[in-house]
This record gives sequence, C-alpha cells and structure tokens, in this order.
Amino acid sequence: MALKSELNAEMKRLKKDEKSLRKERDQITADIDSAIAANGERQKILQDFMEATYGKKESKGNGRRGRKPKAQKAGASGKRRTRTDRSGLEAKVLATINASVGGIKRAGIIAALGLTEDQAGHQYVSNCLTTFKNTNQVVTKGRFYFPKPSSEASSAGSSAASTDDSSEAGGSSESDSNESMSSGSGSEDSNRESSF
Repeated sequence: MALKSELNAEMKRLKKDEKSLRKERDQITADIDSAIAANGERQKILQDFMEATYGKKESKGNGRRGRKPKAQKAGASGKRRTRTDRSGLEAKVLATINASVGGIKRAGIIAALGLTEDQAGHQYVSNCLTTFKNTNQVVTKGRFYFPKPSSEASSAGSSAASTDDSSEAGGSSESDSNESMSSGSGSEDSNRESSF
C-alpha cells in the first residue's frame, strides 16, 4: 500500500511539472512572437522613413542579398541551348581540303564552311583535322592541310622501276605503291622487285 501511494504521489508531481513546463513554453513562445512582431513593425517604420527620405530602392530581382543577377548574353532567350546537328560536316571538311590547290589553313576551312561565329564549330573542325591527320587522310606542312596524294600519283613516280604487272597489282587507292607491291601482287616478279 505504501508503494502504491508513493507511485501515485510521483505521478501527480510529474503531471504538475508537465503543466508548469507547458505554461512556461507557451509564455516563451508568446514572448518570442511579440518580439518578432515588434521587430517587423520597426523594420516597416524604418523602411517607410528611408523611402520618404531617399526614394524607393529598386528590387534586386532575384531576392538574394550580396549577389548580382547574372546578365544574359545578347540574343539569349533564357532557354537551354539546343545542340547543333553536325552530321556531314566531317565530309565537308575533307572535301574543302581536297578542293584546295595550294593547301588550306584551319581558319580558311572554318571560313569556307561558314563557321566563323560558331565556337563549337571551330572545335569540331579542329577535331576533324586531328582525326584526318592521325588516319593519314590529309598531309600537313606547317599549318597548311593538303589532300593526300592519290596512289596513282605516287605510283607514277616509281613506275620507272616497276613492270606493267606490278603496277597493275598495286592499283589500290588507299595504300602506297610499296605496300601494294608486297601485299597486293601474287606474281614472283613483284616479290623480287620489292626485296631489292
């Protein structure tokens, strides 16, 4: 019985503490709310005074303090830029090089393709030129790009040393005359000549 009465007394004390804590919390919340309201009123009074004295301040637009809104580029609509279709441009770059007689510089290719204002187009042309150079589709001398000489032109220079059979077997346009004589011909004459 004594234990039960002690537990009941403890329960009453805890409930009383809870009531007083809730009351204290409500009082603190009310004090904070009134302080916030008073602060807002003072800000409004100060803002009205500043507008009356110095004129209305322009809003920043983005609502953030300390940051300037980003200026849009001329002609920018605020939408995401769409990707330019460059299909077929690689062939046009190669055709421009092949059409040049005395060689052509990168800037000349860009101008010929009408990409002078397109920075991404400049990079695309540079990538094409690197690919062509690495795959031996063009010849470079300094900063000039020349069309790759055809195998007929290169075999014409070495035709004095080769017979009709070896030149017919080496007529491939993608490889030079030495490769065509050693791999493309099955005749013994061409094998003997390529070993000398």
